[in-house]
Amino acid sequence: MITYSKEKRGNYDYRDINGNSHEFYDSYRDHEDMTFRYDRYFGKDRATVDFGRSRAKDGYGIYLTNPTQGVVYGRGSTFDSTITNIGLTYTFNQKEKGEGTFLRFTRNGDQTNSPFAGTPYEHDLRSYTFEGQKNWTLKNHDIVGGVSWEEQHLWENNDGSTMDAKAITKSIFAEDRWTLGDGWSMNLGGRYEHHSDYGGDWTSHIGVNKRISEDTHVYASWGSAVNNPTLKMRYANTPYMKGNPDLEQEKSRTVTVGVDSKVNDKLSISASVYDSKLKNALNWQWNGITRYYNVDEEKRRGLSLGATYKINDAWRVRAGYDYSRIRINANGRGFASDDRNTRPNGYILGLTYSKHKWDISNNFTYVTGRSDLYTSNNYFLWDMNINYQWRPDTKFYIKGYNLTNEHYESSAATNLVRGAYAMPERHFVFGVSHTF
Repeated sequence: MITYSKEKRGNYDYRDINGNSHEFYDSYRDHEDMTFRYDRYFGKDRATVDFGRSRAKDGYGIYLTNPTQGVVYGRGSTFDSTITNIGLTYTFNQKEKGEGTFLRFTRNGDQTNSPFAGTPYEHDLRSYTFEGQKNWTLKNHDIVGGVSWEEQHLWENNDGSTMDAKAITKSIFAEDRWTLGDGWSMNLGGRYEHHSDYGGDWTSHIGVNKRISEDTHVYASWGSAVNNPTLKMRYANTPYMKGNPDLEQEKSRTVTVGVDSKVNDKLSISASVYDSKLKNALNWQWNGITRYYNVDEEKRRGLSLGATYKINDAWRVRAGYDYSRIRINANGRGFASDDRNTRPNGYILGLTYSKHKWDISNNFTYVTGRSDLYTSNNYFLWDMNINYQWRPDTKFYIKGYNLTNEHYESSAATNLVRGAYAMPERHFVFGVSHTF
C-alpha cells in the first residue's frame, strides 16, 4: 500500500474584537505526506514493513501581538520540519487470533531547521522503540501482557546555545478482560514503568460494566497514570524557551461513571461524569521566555450528555452538553479556577440529512463561561458539510466553517494579549473525491 497527500494553503483571515477582518500573516501551510506498507504472510503469521515521511514548510507566525492591527510575532519565519517513521512488525497467528500477539521495532525521527526572528534553530529528535505483546484466552478471561523499551535522544542548537539529552523508558504490563456472567464484565490492568531519570512507577486501572438489557449498559472505572515531562520541557536552552530540570512527574487519578442506552428504534442517549486529580500537574507560562513548571495540584470535573433522535429514514438530530471545571492550586495558595479553560460549557446540536446521493450535516456549537483572557466569554459556531455522490466512485463536496463568522480563540495565555491565538473567520472548502 502506498499513499501520498499534498496540502497547500495560504494565510487565513480572522476577525478581531471590533469585527474587523485581518490577515494572520505566516499562518500558511505547505504539507507533503507519504506512507508505504508491505505485508508478507508466512502461513498464519504476518510480517510487515512500514515507512512514513511528513514534510512541512509552514509559516511560523506563532501568535498575534496586536490583534486589532494584525501584528504577528515571528513574521517572516518558516517552520521547516521532516518527520520519518520506520517500523518492522511480526504478528503471530494473525489470520486466526488477530493483532494481539506481535513483536515490533520502530525508529522515528523529527528534524527541524527553522531560523526564527533571524536566529538559527535546529532540532533533531530520534527515538528507538521495541515492544512485544501476547494474548491468552482462558475460559472467561482474555489476558494481554507485554513489554516495551524506548530510547529518546534530543539535540538542539539555537543561536549557539545547544542541548543534548537522552532518556530511556522500560515497561511491563498486563491486562485482564474478565467476563463474569449475568451481564457483568470487568477490566483489570497494571503497568510498571522505569524511567532513566525518574525511576520506577506503578500505574493501574479497573473498570466494571453491567449490561442491564440488550440496549442498555452502565459502567464505572478508576485509573492512575504517570506523565513524564518531555526532554524539551526539562532541557531546552534557547532564547525563547528555557528548560526546567527540576520538573517532577505529573501523576493523576481519574474516576468515570456512565450509561449508554438505546431507548427505542428512534432515540439513543448517553451520559457520563468524571473526577480527576493531578499531582504536580504540568503547566507553562510565557514571560519573554517559555518555561514549564509544576502546579501543586489540579482538580478536573466534568460531565457529558448526549442524545440522538431518528426523525425518519433521512433526517437525524443530535444534541449534547459538555461541562468542564478545572481548578489549580499553585504554590500552596489554594484552589482557583483555571482562566485558560477553553470550554467550560459546550452546547452541541447536529442536524443531518442522508438520502439518495445527498449527505448533508449541520453542526452548531455554543461555548460559554470562558474567562476574560479571551476576547469573548462565549461564541457560537455553525459548520456545514455537503456531499453529493455523483457516481459510486466519485463524490463532490462543499465544507463551510465558522459560517457565523465569529471572532474566537482556541487557547489563551496569561501573559499575552487577548485574541493572540485568533481562529479563522468564515471560510469554505470545495473538492472532489475519486476512488480508482
